[in-house]
Amino acid sequence: MDQVQSQPETISLDFDKFLRYVDRRFQDICGLSINDVEDFDFSDYYPGETAPKIEYAQAVVDAARDCLSNAAGVDVANKIMGEDE
Repeated sequence: MDQVQSQPETISLDFDKFLRYVDRRFQDICGLSINDVEDFDFSDYYPGETAPKIEYAQAVVDAARDCLSNAAGVDVANKIMGEDE
């Protein structure tokens, strides 16, 4: 008996909408916006205009997490801890 493998659901998502999802996730994590972060290239995480839905979901999580663990996230961490005043 042959098993039919289901293909992952593919969707289209432009970069601006991808950034809105990243921003929402970022706010969930730290309460700030990706606009509060300088020198971090979120486009490195963008899977392209058409990709499996699961790739977009993982890219959003990875982008938000990596930004906070990257040097670009240091300013954000300082804002959260109140050390930038």
